[in-house]
Amino acid sequence: MRALRMNMLRAAGLALLVAHGTVVSADGGSEARAPGGVLFIGDGLDDQWLSIARNYLAGSDGRLYMDGLQVRSAAHLQMMEMERPTTPAFTPDSASSATSMATGHVTALGRVAVDAEGASHLETLVQAAAANGLRTGVVTNTRLSDATPAAFLAHVPDRRCETPDAMARFCPEWPLDGPQGGSIAEQIAGSPVDVLIGGGYRQFSAASPGRPGKAQTVREIAARKGFVVVNSLAAFDALPGGRRAIALLASDDLPPRWTGEPNRSAQPVPDMDAYHALKTDRCVDNPKFEGTPTLAEMTRSALERLSGPEGYFLMVESGLIDKESHRRRTCGAIGEIKQLDEAVEVAQRFAKNHGNTLLVVTSDHGQAAQLVAYPSYMIEYVEHFLRDSRPDDGALSPPGRLSLLETREGGRLAVNYGTNRAPLAEHTGGAVPVLMNEHGTGRVGALMFQKEIHRLVIEHLQLAVEKE
Repeated sequence: MRALRMNMLRAAGLALLVAHGTVVSADGGSEARAPGGVLFIGDGLDDQWLSIARNYLAGSDGRLYMDGLQVRSAAHLQMMEMERPTTPAFTPDSASSATSMATGHVTALGRVAVDAEGASHLETLVQAAAANGLRTGVVTNTRLSDATPAAFLAHVPDRRCETPDAMARFCPEWPLDGPQGGSIAEQIAGSPVDVLIGGGYRQFSAASPGRPGKAQTVREIAARKGFVVVNSLAAFDALPGGRRAIALLASDDLPPRWTGEPNRSAQPVPDMDAYHALKTDRCVDNPKFEGTPTLAEMTRSALERLSGPEGYFLMVESGLIDKESHRRRTCGAIGEIKQLDEAVEVAQRFAKNHGNTLLVVTSDHGQAAQLVAYPSYMIEYVEHFLRDSRPDDGALSPPGRLSLLETREGGRLAVNYGTNRAPLAEHTGGAVPVLMNEHGTGRVGALMFQKEIHRLVIEHLQLAVEKE
């Protein structure tokens, strides 16, 4: 059972909010501004990717905008195996890790806001904030039914249950009706969220086949539930204030902002000839991105619509970092980190003007990309000092695949995707960065658990939550 809205601020805590959380009332007195929270998730963004992007975007002596946030910690990742839900796993997927942040609970791989057994739903930050009277939103440059946004909006035992026609195959025991029934897209259409911006027109155009009285698309369900559904950010911005709105900006995921020139993934280097002949790529604008809103523009639109006396919670995902990393497209991933950095700047400027807003920038998991030496120190050592016992060229060449970029200073930035030689690179399980503005000061140590991000947001927004 959801609790009623708590008092937004207590008199004893007002002194903490003088600098950034008060407004002047009509009679000249001051009153506390309702709290806000923005959670940024860079999907696949670990410290390796941050270092790669920082070196390319800002130079070896530069910083990203998010580097200037006042608080830094690291989040230890936790998840369980799907087939053995009491056994820990150590490399998460986006569903399990986003669920940790959205609900404060550790769940199994592939689960979306349900427990590790895949049976009981877990209240999400969006649901808790909405139940407490705050305005809520989700922004992503993936499809809205993808794992990370889904974990804040829906409940299914398998992340693949995005549309009605996937339910019989992947979620055969999950109810089709009720508050937490149906596919991810259907649950999003019936969710209490106020603002949704992302891709997924195809998923929202899916029909609900074989259900009596429900021969309608998910988009039609959303309209019946009170959403205005539009297909452009301009149309979204033109809507009257106070309307619950969904902006579907692409058929599926939005296109990445950057690509490499030439447009290729990292290359295998099977021998030393291939290694020494490796050519540098250059990051350029992706022609397919032309006309697509940036993540910063989407974030600004969402914040402007959510701003008000009630307080708000917004989750923003830069989801293509992960997808471009899977494809070993280094420029694509760097461009999406740039998008995230620009969106963080928009939110930080908004927070400074509106006060009492907690910003958290983090990741769901790492990705298989490492910043490595080029030329390799080890290869040079072998070639120069072990000539008599030198291994063959195949043993010397690096594992995985290699990408080489030229930086603004003329340096060579080598990125190795070393988990395997499979068609797609894999996730990694190392701790991920957690960056916060001044409202995170004194609230975390050098290492925290990923699920504690949920607690930080709940406490800042002063939400009453469901009791277990």
